[in-house]
Amino acid sequence: MDPKLSPESFADYILDYPLPIFMHKDGAIALPPGTTLRRLLDPETRPESVKKITNGITLQDCANVLSLMHGGIKLKPHGVVELRGTDASYELRYALAALSVGLFFDEESLAKAHAMVTDWTQEDRAYLSLHAPRIGLKTNFRDGTVQDIAAQLCRWAREGLERRGLGEASLLDPLSEIAEGRALCLSDRIAEKIRDGSSPLDVLKESAIPQPKKPLSSPQASPKSDLKK
Repeated sequence: MDPKLSPESFADYILDYPLPIFMHKDGAIALPPGTTLRRLLDPETRPESVKKITNGITLQDCANVLSLMHGGIKLKPHGVVELRGTDASYELRYALAALSVGLFFDEESLAKAHAMVTDWTQEDRAYLSLHAPRIGLKTNFRDGTVQDIAAQLCRWAREGLERRGLGEASLLDPLSEIAEGRALCLSDRIAEKIRDGSSPLDVLKESAIPQPKKPLSSPQASPKSDLKK
């Protein structure tokens, strides 16, 4: 743990965290690069796009900003460890749940995953935390990339799900396609559209996640019943 970590340093981290969007009662707007909560709170540095829709930053606005900041793991009551989810398609949400089940609920797959990361240092984890959100699967790490790690984890998770014998392995398919380079992730698809001339807000609207018309299912059962221990 960083010996300099304190409530004050964490508050500074929140105030200086770069924000991609500003959410308000009428929707959301894209923010200029480098916009932080500290800049939003100061009328002198508040972006003009924000000034046009509000006369000041409210407590609810601050709560919305805090909702954009999540750690990878939350420790909850009764010994529950909550993993961070994903804001993506419903198929990918189910795939992420299948990944967790295939790795954590199968001893062989869990042992392989643990062996992969056991010699990672705090510096390694900090490096991934800093670069992977920006660069994504192409992030260089040790002798390969994050994509290599993702593909391997998907393979181990699939093996674990197949050993469970509940017909869950197909739920991993959308995630495996991305991890193995056979499909683009949502952020890359958005970036591609922006490079082709679409506006960021139009792309965000087009990429909104629709409610599924009917529950997705594995060959034998629904994800809700599939992904149980």
